[in-house]
Formats: sequence, structure tokens, C-alpha cells
Amino acid sequence: MPSPPTESYEKKEGANEVSSSTNEPKSPEPAELKIFCIVDGEATSFPVKILSNSSVGELKQAIYPNITVDPSVKPKDLTLYKVSIPDEGKTVVESEIESKEALTVASRELGDIFNSELPKETIHVLVKPPQKAFSFIVILALPLLHQGR
Repeated sequence: MPSPPTESYEKKEGANEVSSSTNEPKSPEPAELKIFCIVDGEATSFPVKILSNSSVGELKQAIYPNITVDPSVKPKDLTLYKVSIPDEGKTVVESEIESKEALTVASRELGDIFNSELPKETIHVLVKPPQKAFSFIVILALPLLHQGR
């Protein structure tokens, strides 16, 4: 009886490396990102260093200690926008930015959003804390004040 053919298991040139435990391609090491952020209505940006395999939710947590907000505001309450605007020390206002992408999915990985080679002297994330409740009360009460005149 003839013996069954044997296959050669030599690694082919250019083939992806595989993990011996999972037989899936190895993930590249996460890159450290230096993301420059600015709070809506402010002129001074600040850097946040975070790994590319971190999530939008983790970015919110990394940003939170760098901003001044009401203690009732939590990191999850921040609204983040991906932007690309020159860092010129000028006041940045969300309503004046034409091209922005809301980062609404907390579980989304930053490596899927940002290239590891972020442009220099550029603001990458606009941070918009929630508006204070009393602002809405004042706005809603203004028409009532004008009716009495």
C-alpha cells in the first residue's frame, strides 16, 4: 500500500506570521498617540498621550483631568469631535468648525479613527462639555420677561 503524500510546511516568503495558539495573524503593537485637544470656546490646547488600541471612552477619561467642568459632569458626558484645525492659539468654537466628526461610539478604537502619524501643530479633538442646566432656564425665561413690558 502506498504511503499518503506528505505536505511541506515551510514558511512561504511574505506570508503573515501567525500566533501559535490561535493561528490568527499577530496584531501589530499599539502605537502611542499624542492627541492635541481643545475645549469648545477656549484658545489653549493640551496633549493627551494614549495607545491606539484604547477606546473613545478611555480617551474621554484621559481628557477629563485636563479640563475644568462642574463636578456633576462625568467623563462619559463629554462630547468629542475629531477635527483637524491649526493650533494657532485662537479661540475655537464648535459652531464655526465646518469639518468635524462626532466620536459617539465609546467602544470604538482610536487606531480606527486616527492615523499613528498625527499632523503636528494641529488640534485633533474638540471637547464639548455638556451645557449647564441654568443656561437653559435663562434662555427659556427671556421671552417671559419681554412679555411684561
